[in-house]
Amino acid sequence: MKVTFFMKGKPVAKERPRFAAGRVYTPARTLHFEEDVANEFLDAAKFNNGLYEGPVSVAITVYHKVPASWPKWKRREALMGKLHVTSRPDLDNVLKSVMDGLSGVAYKSDKQVDYISASREYSIEWGLTVTVEVEE
Repeated sequence: MKVTFFMKGKPVAKERPRFAAGRVYTPARTLHFEEDVANEFLDAAKFNNGLYEGPVSVAITVYHKVPASWPKWKRREALMGKLHVTSRPDLDNVLKSVMDGLSGVAYKSDKQVDYISASREYSIEWGLTVTVEVEE
């Protein structure tokens, strides 16, 4: 079984926990992004109730908007896949936000994830594609 969804907008990298008044909390921006990931998964997985119990594979592609300040030739090269993304947000931190957003919704715990594929590429707009797959 496979569930794939696309999210528009700039992905949010997992931020470091904050400390205030003797307690630890996750910044609101990260929490909102993780909630959005969970909701997008649930919308895409209408045909089942999610929460896979076996091994799960997760594939993520982060689409970075090509900077408007770049010359036309460089924009064209980026959109053709000839340039690699080396800017923020960091791929590993976006991956962590997505994985935390899926945890408890797509699978019980991220310890079930036995394969991860993550990449970044340039696009006309910011976005994110996520595929969660489990063998039946």
